[in-house]
Amino acid sequence: MNSDILFCVFKFLDLKDVPNCLRVCKLWREVGNSSALWDHFCEIEWKDKVFVPEFAKKERVSGRTKNALKYSFEDVNRCTLTAEELCSFDWNFRFKQSAGAHWVSIDPYWSGGDPLDVKFLRDGTVLRKAMNSMIGPVPMTWSFFAHPSGQRVLLRINGRSVPSYIIGRHKANWGFTLQSCWAFYTSFPMPKLGQCPELEDSALPDLSLTQQPEIIAYNFDLPLVADQGAGGAGIGAGVQQQQQYFQLTFAGGQVVNVPIQVFFDQQLDEDGNEE
Repeated sequence: MNSDILFCVFKFLDLKDVPNCLRVCKLWREVGNSSALWDHFCEIEWKDKVFVPEFAKKERVSGRTKNALKYSFEDVNRCTLTAEELCSFDWNFRFKQSAGAHWVSIDPYWSGGDPLDVKFLRDGTVLRKAMNSMIGPVPMTWSFFAHPSGQRVLLRINGRSVPSYIIGRHKANWGFTLQSCWAFYTSFPMPKLGQCPELEDSALPDLSLTQQPEIIAYNFDLPLVADQGAGGAGIGAGVQQQQQYFQLTFAGGQVVNVPIQVFFDQQLDEDGNEE
């Protein structure tokens, strides 16, 4: 069997079978390691992917096609974004049901409509369509946030930070996702409600416990942890004045320092005992 015929046969192999073929003989090894064969595998593996990293594409163009495919597979586990990547995508957005009945009721996704289109711009601003004719677009900005668990995206709406967004990947199409306890973004066209169970709330992780300190801070109108790096007071501010703070510890070990006055003001408002 000559190399041309062998090449045609190898094109029908599953990737996992190629390493065994390389051990058969010198000819099989040469064909199995050929740039043309691995270029074919790049074409097959990348054709239904919404994202392939630029450095992998460059490797393919340079003829290092085996490395190109290897790098693209390794990149699927990368849950970080560059500013260039973040701003290159046409994002889709929807609220999670955990955001509350009000936000779900005005989100077109939950009534069977299309998710909202969102664009992150290099100047740090965000463009997002209005929820409906009654609620216009609101000023939004973005920045990256170095959380201890990994890079996150921080959004400020009307100048106020909301719980940060955890960066994830879609294992099937290699696209990116951003999700918080209350909302969900995809870097690819988000299917409508009922069309893709793996992207619906029931299949997504419940972040209410993970982000509990951020939720508490937001509800108390305090700066979030991410704001501390920008000179804000932050949740952990006032450590040297512990007598002025309530230190709340939640399941999982998260600790939030809430100013006593803010804490009691919030409780009085909720109880309705005082104005």
